[in-house]
Amino acid sequence: VAGEFRLASLPEGNYVVIAAPMPPPPFAPAVSETVLAPTYYPGTPDKDAAQVIAIGSAQTVNGVQFSMVSLAAHQV
Repeated sequence: VAGEFRLASLPEGNYVVIAAPMPPPPFAPAVSETVLAPTYYPGTPDKDAAQVIAIGSAQTVNGVQFSMVSLAAHQV
């Protein structure tokens, strides 16, 4: 699934982008061996590997594209 986003009036600074899946409904049965994991730009579940995006005053940043990571699901 592709998406677009636009964030307006952000102050200058360094930002990290994360995409996270919607939580499953309570007591939903496990139906998959993999699940989508929260994923940081440029496509890693590891926060330390996230790429920081520096935003300047009145700057537009394009091309922040990445796919969410699938990981093995474990039922507890």
